[in-house]
Amino acid sequence: MSAPSPVSSKIPLFEAAKRTFVQATRHYQDRQYVAAMKVLKKLWRKYPVGDAVWGHRDHKVAKLNYGSPPFYYALMMLSEVTHWRLKKKPQGPASKITLRIVLIGKSAGLQPRSPGELTRRQGVVVRHVLHNSLRNDRETFHQSLWLFREYVAFITGGKLDLKIKFLDLPNVSVPVRVAASPLRMAGLDYQRAWPVIWNAIPADIQASSDWWWILYPSHVPPKSAGFGNNDFITGGMAAGARGEPVFLIDDLWLVRKPPHLGAGDYSDLERQAYLPQWLQHEFFHHLFRNYPEFKLEAKSHQWFDRQAWPKDFKGQYEPDYYANALHKRLMNARPPLHVTLRHLPTAGPAPIPNPTTKPAPAGAALSDIAGTYRRTPVENDWHVGKISTGSAKGSKKGVVMWRNKAGRSWRLKPDLGRGMLVTGPDNPYFESQPVSARDFTLIYKTNAGMGGAKIIGFKFLGEFYRKD
Repeated sequence: MSAPSPVSSKIPLFEAAKRTFVQATRHYQDRQYVAAMKVLKKLWRKYPVGDAVWGHRDHKVAKLNYGSPPFYYALMMLSEVTHWRLKKKPQGPASKITLRIVLIGKSAGLQPRSPGELTRRQGVVVRHVLHNSLRNDRETFHQSLWLFREYVAFITGGKLDLKIKFLDLPNVSVPVRVAASPLRMAGLDYQRAWPVIWNAIPADIQASSDWWWILYPSHVPPKSAGFGNNDFITGGMAAGARGEPVFLIDDLWLVRKPPHLGAGDYSDLERQAYLPQWLQHEFFHHLFRNYPEFKLEAKSHQWFDRQAWPKDFKGQYEPDYYANALHKRLMNARPPLHVTLRHLPTAGPAPIPNPTTKPAPAGAALSDIAGTYRRTPVENDWHVGKISTGSAKGSKKGVVMWRNKAGRSWRLKPDLGRGMLVTGPDNPYFESQPVSARDFTLIYKTNAGMGGAKIIGFKFLGEFYRKD
């Protein structure tokens, strides 16, 4: 019989983390910030931030999901916002920004009935409706968002106040699909679903929303179909036409634990502890793509590889990486976070360098544009592609083409006078996106004093694609 592990069957770290989160949350919501910080510091003294003790496998309780390590993400966020509240200096009123939660009523698509059908891309057409618990009850969303809202206030120094508004689209049906590669996913059929969603959102709602959280009826195959505890990607972080963050996920993500994370429906406490972790993870994809100069996600999800961390970063867990990124890079960045995170038309320039239509710098040539580009992070084969300028086999001389890894291609008409590659009707986004989003806006880095210019990427659909 093996010796007992450093943590007993009672799992003292888990119980201490749970108790601390509950107590500190209650104090914080009562605006008793000193009391909240007192209980948080007591926990961190015994179990320090970034310590290996948090990674012990015995801390996770079967079937429950409070994050991994348990409560660690939420406790880190709660500590950050509590410390900020205690140090906060008087200032003017915060600018309000709107997170619009869009509830899609229906979805339909081909769903495999077995792993074999998944591999063969077979199945039956299945139709879904939004989970009943999300139709009228907003409490689920408030439980999920309260800590994240405080976190947004903290990282912007109190300059932004995230307000929540809802848009119900009960009669809208979006196409969904299941795929085994390149990543196992069960979610929106993006190329067909994207125009359906945006065309259903009234123009005045689009014009008055800074950020989005879009939920749709889940298309994950049932566990009973032989998929066991396999996980399916059902969403992530996308971008709107202005480059604004778009959280995407299926409805069941807020209702029940996916098989790879636990079992059964979420308790209120689980939701309050875990959903901020998911929101933070997706949110940092957005932050890192808007500040590519820091190379904090030069490769997808690089924080999961400790060797890929900047040398001045401390700790070993994902939220440690985010804390380092904030305090050592992003909170001193230009433009500041409170400017970057506003996305209404009146909010000023977008955060990505050279976002407007400007002439290509002197010395820029069409031949310099050819090469491989990738969105960061790369989440599917549409996020990697090549621009050819006529030298590629089979292409006509002088014809510029974009071909992504998924095999889709369309023509690009060079307009270097405006720093653009203009797309036409063969672009699958041509009808669904405004001109500012559907064309490629070239981004150059000029070499001061050397008379040269280097293309570093382009902006497309509000997202940055960096040249290899």
